Amino acid sequence: MLVIPPGGINVVASLRLSPQLFVPYETAWAWSAKLAAANALSAFEVAGLMGIPATHPPSLLPPRTPRAALTLGRNMGVPTWQVKQAFLGGDPQSLHPLMSEFLRRCPACVRLGYHLILHQMRVLDTCPLHHVPLREHCARCAAHFGI
Repeated sequence: MLVIPPGGINVVASLRLSPQLFVPYETAWAWSAKLAAANALSAFEVAGLMGIPATHPPSLLPPRTPRAALTLGRNMGVPTWQVKQAFLGGDPQSLHPLMSEFLRRCPACVRLGYHLILHQMRVLDTCPLHHVPLREHCARCAAHFGI
């Protein structure tokens, strides 16, 4: 019989994902989604491993690059500059007025497995790579995409 204590069992494991799968100028959201899929984890678990607590309001723009994300990147062989880039260079507060508060996606980029920082810029209505309208609502229920 397996007895699980209240609060579950903390499992310490090293996340795995080839550094080549990280595309320059991807958002931290894209990194989290890839890490979650490749390691059979929930988005909340990956966010916790990246140093973003589950109690933190969902945001694509945390106030700074979390130290845990830098450590995670280093452990996976991803250069520090690329991790900082995913968090908008570590100084996203100045960019808040320019960025959408909702997740915006290009369907063509999603099919290719990435999400770019540029997709979040309010001034863009279409993906600069595919010239496809950016979407921030679910086609089925019209709800904003979750972060």
